[in-house]
Amino acid sequence: MIPPRGHRRINELADSNLLQICGMPVNNLLIHLVAQTTRSMASLEAVTRFLETLEEVAPILSPDRFGFFEPIRERLDKKMLHEQLRPIYATHSEDVIFKCPKGRAGMITYYAAKSYRTWRHGFSGEWDYSKVLPHLESFERLVGILPELTESAYIGAGIGGGNTECVSLDDPRKNLGSVGRLAIPPQRISGIECLTGVFWINVFGPEYIEFFGKPILEKLPGYKREFLHDGRWFWLQPTEKPEEMFTAEGVALVRQIRELLGQPKAFCDYDTSKPPFMTKFDRPDFDFSAIRPTVSGE
Repeated sequence: MIPPRGHRRINELADSNLLQICGMPVNNLLIHLVAQTTRSMASLEAVTRFLETLEEVAPILSPDRFGFFEPIRERLDKKMLHEQLRPIYATHSEDVIFKCPKGRAGMITYYAAKSYRTWRHGFSGEWDYSKVLPHLESFERLVGILPELTESAYIGAGIGGGNTECVSLDDPRKNLGSVGRLAIPPQRISGIECLTGVFWINVFGPEYIEFFGKPILEKLPGYKREFLHDGRWFWLQPTEKPEEMFTAEGVALVRQIRELLGQPKAFCDYDTSKPPFMTKFDRPDFDFSAIRPTVSGE
């Protein structure tokens, strides 16, 4: 179960003088991308197709190393990708970690096998926002491709405070990021066990479209709201830029969207009187039967 980190902190910041529309510099910020699916990604074909798409559409996000745990030492050779990954799938059945070069500071965790962590099946990535910012158009184009590429049930993207090297446990304020004087807290994005929030980009799959209802989704406010790929997915983007989500106007818009969705118990933080693992959430009926229990080298 994912703890509902971030949302209450955002509300606190929205009421302070820290939030105001300012420009650069970008400091201590990550841009996150999460795609969660009920379909199998446990094949060489799936992971190769995923990495090749990254390289083609948004090379700034593309990794150069891989492994199963830190330190990540193995070098990726794009020309030999299929052969390099074959031993992984012959001997392991869980997660593959990919890392970007230090100059691009990013990490991707590719979750392939069915396990008690079924809720995160798919992949999650985080990159230094200051490096991705000049390539934001490519980032958005990648998000638009992911629904069909991964048969996603949910995709979320947005920025949050923090960096790829460390998380400060002694002083949470050190994990805050900023764009100019606009303070931005850490983020946790997920949408399978429960929705951890409404983020800069939210792509709802068929299960969520049925859960919320098309008439509700069609009436939501925001910068971009549209159905994709013959209506199978719905793209919800409240603001044009990620940092605008943390202005007072952006936070108010998120509150409005949550109210209009009409499913308060779908969100992880709907009941703050008890921890998430003791909370019952309303959510779509996801079918995970297509996810194989182990990976295959076929």
